[in-house]
Amino acid sequence: MISVTGAILAADSAWQRIRSGAESSTEEPLSEVIARLQEKYPDILELKRSDAGYTELQIFDEEGNEERFNINPKTGEKISESGGETHFISQVKTLHRSFFLHETGRAIAGIFAFLLVLIIISGSVLLAKRNGGWLKPISKIRTEFPAQFLHILASRIFSIPLLISAVSGTVLCLFRFNLIPESEVRVSKNPEAGSPVSVAEFPVLRKIKLGEVQKIQFPLDAEDPEEHFKIILPEKMLLLSPRTGTVLEEHREPFRKNVEVFLKILHTGNSSAAWSVVLGLASLGIPIFIWSGFAIWYRRSWKKIKNEFEPSVAEIIILVGSENGTTFQFAQKIHQQFASKKIKSTVLNLDDYAEFTAAKHLLIFTATSGDGEAPQNALKFKDRLEQINQNHKILVSVVGFGSASYPKFCGYAESVFGWIKGAHWAQLLPLYKINEKNYTEFSKWAQYWAEQSGIPLAHAAEYYRFENQKVESFMITENILIDEKNSTHCIRFKPTAAFRSGDLLGIYPQGKERFYSLGSSQSGDAQILVKHYKDGIGSGLLCGLRAGDYFSGKILENKNFRLDPAVPEVVMIANGTGAAPFLGMLNESSPHQEISILCGFRFESELSELMKSLPRRFSNVKMSEVAISRGGNPRRVTDLMNQNSLMLRRVLESGGVVMLCGSLAMYRDSVEVMKGILESTGKDFEFYKNAGQIVSDCY
Repeated sequence: MISVTGAILAADSAWQRIRSGAESSTEEPLSEVIARLQEKYPDILELKRSDAGYTELQIFDEEGNEERFNINPKTGEKISESGGETHFISQVKTLHRSFFLHETGRAIAGIFAFLLVLIIISGSVLLAKRNGGWLKPISKIRTEFPAQFLHILASRIFSIPLLISAVSGTVLCLFRFNLIPESEVRVSKNPEAGSPVSVAEFPVLRKIKLGEVQKIQFPLDAEDPEEHFKIILPEKMLLLSPRTGTVLEEHREPFRKNVEVFLKILHTGNSSAAWSVVLGLASLGIPIFIWSGFAIWYRRSWKKIKNEFEPSVAEIIILVGSENGTTFQFAQKIHQQFASKKIKSTVLNLDDYAEFTAAKHLLIFTATSGDGEAPQNALKFKDRLEQINQNHKILVSVVGFGSASYPKFCGYAESVFGWIKGAHWAQLLPLYKINEKNYTEFSKWAQYWAEQSGIPLAHAAEYYRFENQKVESFMITENILIDEKNSTHCIRFKPTAAFRSGDLLGIYPQGKERFYSLGSSQSGDAQILVKHYKDGIGSGLLCGLRAGDYFSGKILENKNFRLDPAVPEVVMIANGTGAAPFLGMLNESSPHQEISILCGFRFESELSELMKSLPRRFSNVKMSEVAISRGGNPRRVTDLMNQNSLMLRRVLESGGVVMLCGSLAMYRDSVEVMKGILESTGKDFEFYKNAGQIVSDCY
C-alpha cells in the first residue's frame, strides 16, 4: 500500500513540476522577479512557492478585490487559477502518511519505514556476500532461476533510492513526534541604514534565487516604518526595510528544522521532477521485491522433505547445504530411489549433523555461498563436525554444486571434503563438482557412486531434470512370455514420439518411479523386457497388461547409452533383461559395423535361443554367445568375456566400443574382468571409460 501510494504521489509531483515550468525559472534573482511583478501588479500582498513548483501571487485588483492565481515568474503573466491539490491526491497522501488513522497511523508508517531500512541494509549485506565483497556490486548476475535474477537486479537498481526514502521517512516520523529535541530560533537585529533604493537594487534580494523562497509577504505601505518585506527561506526568515533593503531582523531556524526541510525534499521529490520519477520507480520496485522474494522462499520449500526414517535408524544419510533449494532437489531425486528400494535413508540440513548410529553411507551435497563460504543452512556444520564423533566407520561421498564462473568454484565443498577425514570416515569417492546444476554431470556421479557402493541408481541424465515432463499414454501391442522359468515378458507398445534404443521408459505405479531400458522392434514399436517379481509394483503393472490396453509413462533420453553407427566395432555384453536395448540397437545399426554379443541367462529359454540366432538374422552380427548359469554346464557372462579377452582388447585398442547392460552385480564382476584383460596394455579400464569406449546401463 505504501509503495503504490508513494508511486502515485511521486508521479503527481513530477507532473506538477513539469506543468508549472518550475525548472526553468528557479535560478532567477529575487530582486528582478519582485521588480517585474510590482511593475505589473502595484498592490501585491504575498508571493508563495508551492511544493509543485508553482509561483502563486496574492494581490488587490484595481477595484480592491483580493485575487490569488499562479503566474509565470519570467513574464508575470497569469497562467492558471490558484488551487490546492485534488481531492484524490489529498486522499492518497493521507493514506500514505497515516492510513486514515491520524497520529496512530503516522506512527505505524514510521515503523514500516524503519523496517524497510533494516531490510535494505540486510539485503545489501547478503548481496555483497554473494558477490564476494562490497567492491563487487556490479559483477555479473549469476542466478539459478528468473525470480532470483529479478530480485538481485531490482536490488541493484532500487536499493539506494529506496534507502534514501526509507531513512528520510523514518527520521521525519521521529521529528513528527518530537523524539529528536529542537533548539531555539536565533534572532539577530540590525538598525536601518543607507539611503532609499529601488527593490531591484536591494543587495540581499540580488543574492537570493527564486527557487530558494518559500514565501514573501509584501509591505502594504512602503513609507510606513512598521511595514516590511517578510521573506521566508528554508533555513531562515528575513525582515527587510522596503525603502533601503536593510535586513532589520534575521530569524535563523534551528538545525533540526533545516534537516527536516532537506529530508522532506528527499522523501517527496518536490525538488526535481527527475528525482520524483526516480522515487516513483523505486516505489514500484517494492512489489517486485515482494513477488520475487516470495518465489525464492517458495523455491526453498524443497527443503521440507518428509523423512520416513529417523536419522538414528537410517542406513544412508544425505546432508544438504543449500542457499536457494536447488541442491535439495538433487537430494530428493536420490532419496526417492532409496525409498523405492526399501533402503532406509533420510535427508537433513548440514547444520543437523549428529551421531548416526546405523549409517553405512553419508552423502554430502552442498552449494557454496559467495566467495567460498557456507550456505545459510550449513553455518554450524564445521563446529558440529568437530564436536560429534561417529561410533563406527562410515563411507562418505561429497558432491559440490556451484558455478565455474566464480573464482572459488565449489569452494565450500572443497572445505567440507578436507574436513571429512579421520578414523570414522572412509572416502568412497573423490570430491565431485557439478557446474551450473548440470543434470548430465550429476547423472555421471550417480552412476559412479552406484558402481562403487553396489546400490543401483538411475544414471539417465533426463531423470535428474527438474522441469516437469508430461506423462503420456501408450498402447500395448504385444505382451509375450518369452522365458517362463524366469517369468520374463517381452512387452511392445506404440511410442508417441521418436526415441532411440537405450533410452528409458519411466512409469509411476502407486506414485513410485520405475525405469526400463528401451529397444526398438523391427515393426517400429518400442519394446522392453520385464521380469515379473511377485511383489513388484512396476513389473506387476506391466506384465498384467494385454494388447490394446493403455498405460501411462514417459520416455527419457539416455544419450550416454546409444549405439553410434559410426563406430566400426561394438561388443554388447548383457545378462537377463539387459538384452532388451541391444535387440533394438541391432535394428538401428549400420551394415558396415561389426557387432559381437555376449549374453548370460539363468535358464535356456525362447530369449536365449533368440540371442543365439542373431548372427543368422543380422549380417553385421559376427558372433552371439550365450552362457547359461543353471544346468549341466553352468557358465556366466564373465566366463565368456575371459574366453574372448583378446577380442575385447583388440576392439578397444582399435577405437571400438564395449557396451554393458544388466544387473549391477554383473557390471561389478565384468569391470573386474575388464581390468584384468587390460592390465598389460598400458591403458586401464578408467582410460577407456573416460574416453567413452566403455559405456553401461546397469541397475
